[in-house]
Amino acid sequence: PLFDDGLPELAPVTEIPADVLSSSEFDAFAWQVQANGNLMVSVAMCVFRDFEIPSAFVEEATFHRYVTVLQRGYRDDNAYHSSTHAADVAQFFAHALHLTGLIDVLRSEEH
Repeated sequence: PLFDDGLPELAPVTEIPADVLSSSEFDAFAWQVQANGNLMVSVAMCVFRDFEIPSAFVEEATFHRYVTVLQRGYRDDNAYHSSTHAADVAQFFAHALHLTGLIDVLRSEEH
């Protein structure tokens, strides 16, 4: 479905707690169920907020639409290269940045 402006309707976001998002025990398949099939959007938006991406870089609403379109572009006939896999990779990247402390370096470089 599209908005009146012709842009895609935003996928809903399931909030994932920061400690879960940065955990090595993240279960993408369980969270995909909780997110009603919108895990990729949910992980992307939670990482966006957790990383404190400045609006000077990209507006949150614009990023939300972007990842909504990306998620919808995944085909259902590939069990491995799916939106769930993309969300799992993004979550692991967030976990690695937290684990190594690089997230703090990135945040300090932003300002």
